[in-house]
Amino acid sequence: MERKNEEIHEEKQREEDAEAVLLKIGEVADFFQISVKAVRIYEKKGIIAPAYVDPESGYRYYTPDQLHQMAALLELKALGFSLDEIKDLMVGESSKEALYKAMEEKRRNWENLAIMAQSKMDAIESISERLVTSKEQNGNPP
Repeated sequence: MERKNEEIHEEKQREEDAEAVLLKIGEVADFFQISVKAVRIYEKKGIIAPAYVDPESGYRYYTPDQLHQMAALLELKALGFSLDEIKDLMVGESSKEALYKAMEEKRRNWENLAIMAQSKMDAIESISERLVTSKEQNGNPP
């Protein structure tokens, strides 16, 4: 009987210890300066799942290790990956090679965007110079 009580006490202590290191969904959202709604969307998409959901309150809890997952998710999102792409990379059966390939493809996309942006900036400079020259030739002050 005493052994049984000791086991029950140890189990309760483990549960209390686990709850002490779990972070509420709001704490995770605050930490990353995102909304709770965003965290729920990532959960709904199957990208990140709470480590524990309180059956009585429905509160979602996350482990400190899951903060690394959330950080990676947000970094990928900032780099222009869609949530579906992020799910494939983080949750899917992607190999290291597939991960590198996806990153390289995204890098090329950004490189192409940078080239296009530079081309537009060059065009603005050229048009500006032509307009100034034209105004000067017509006797209008620039």
